[in-house]
Amino acid sequence: MAVRPFRPGDAPSLAALTAACARSEVDFVLNPMWETEEEVLGDFSRQGIDPEDHLLVADENGGGLRGTAGFLRPPASDMAGLVCPVVERRERGRGLGGELLRAALALAGDSGVKLLTAGIGARNHAGYALLASAGFRPVRQHVLMRCEERPKAAPAPVEGLVFEAARPEDFAAIH
Repeated sequence: MAVRPFRPGDAPSLAALTAACARSEVDFVLNPMWETEEEVLGDFSRQGIDPEDHLLVADENGGGLRGTAGFLRPPASDMAGLVCPVVERRERGRGLGGELLRAALALAGDSGVKLLTAGIGARNHAGYALLASAGFRPVRQHVLMRCEERPKAAPAPVEGLVFEAARPEDFAAIH
């Protein structure tokens, strides 16, 4: 299966792939969670970079996208966030995730990236093992939560409570 640079025409297929893979918590890898073409292109647009230079896809000889990996970073920065490998469910366990990860790491290195961070779901044991095999080490664990409905307005916890910026003379009391 060919690993090649992303092309703008891949965006709809890529959004469908990442949305399908993110349906269960086991697959959840913090990034990407693209459900639409606009979300795919928007992440790169917000950084001011072209996805063609930062994202790779696994293409089954024109038969459809089977996976993706890459990185996001501000222009010319030597630090980036890994777009962890996302692989279609039926292609898992065959080495495609590793191939995508190695290609993304090479692309990042060739682009001048010196520090690459990754975020992965705590229950994604295969993804954790894949990243660990490439030299990634855990720094700390985080829990990411998503609110499924719009928050309801709540009354202030203490009536008349006022917040203001701290001043240098407040340091002793705060400490």
